[in-house]
Amino acid sequence: MSHPRSPSAHASGSPAARLPLAEGGALAPDPVSVPAAATTLAADLRVPVRPRGLVIVPLGGGTSRFGRRSQRIAARLGGRRFATLLLDLLTAEEEAIDVYTAEFRFDVGRLGPRAVAAVEWARRQPSLAHLAIGLLGMQAAAPAALLAASDRPRDVGAVVVVPAGRTSWVEGGIRDVAAPTLLVVPDRRAPGSGPAAAAGWRFLGPLDVAVPPARPGAAGVREPQDRLADLAAAWFERHLAHAMGSGV
Repeated sequence: MSHPRSPSAHASGSPAARLPLAEGGALAPDPVSVPAAATTLAADLRVPVRPRGLVIVPLGGGTSRFGRRSQRIAARLGGRRFATLLLDLLTAEEEAIDVYTAEFRFDVGRLGPRAVAAVEWARRQPSLAHLAIGLLGMQAAAPAALLAASDRPRDVGAVVVVPAGRTSWVEGGIRDVAAPTLLVVPDRRAPGSGPAAAAGWRFLGPLDVAVPPARPGAAGVREPQDRLADLAAAWFERHLAHAMGSGV
């Protein structure tokens, strides 16, 4: 049986207070528009009942909010009572070019301020403003997540990044990140893994390195993105609970 959708926030940019369930019990996404300088970014918002925080997931470099990996991560975090904002850092026009040239996916000067804009947008929404914010940046979007945490230390309570090689693609020297940060790497011993993967960033808060377990170890864990989402959720549960307005 289909469920009626709540009014979409796409036109106004203001999210609905509660979203319906999609088939299978997962939260159905509500499309929203996030203004960022001279452009507008597309995003999907999911807000469970009594959310314990908001996780913004900036996406770029061939990964979009419609991707299976992104959807599973949002569903897994939603199951742990985290609201999620899957944010496409590239416009449709930019993505159409980048898929052939890869010229935008590592452009932190373009993508970083857009991740910052998403944090600012969330703070302006009445239904989200009280929630502590976490950032989950994967691969090409990892530097954008770190830049947003660096630029908005009072708004970002925790960060999880999955570096694609070194994440030091930031102009202007070393940047400070005050929020507790978890680096998720495939192998602690691999060259460029661990803190070395984030050269160019100075972590002022707690910093940890995690390697997802090679095999499923918990009920319902079937995909690598499930293990990543579980690591991220545990980090956010630990650190967002101490941030302003976590609602826990």
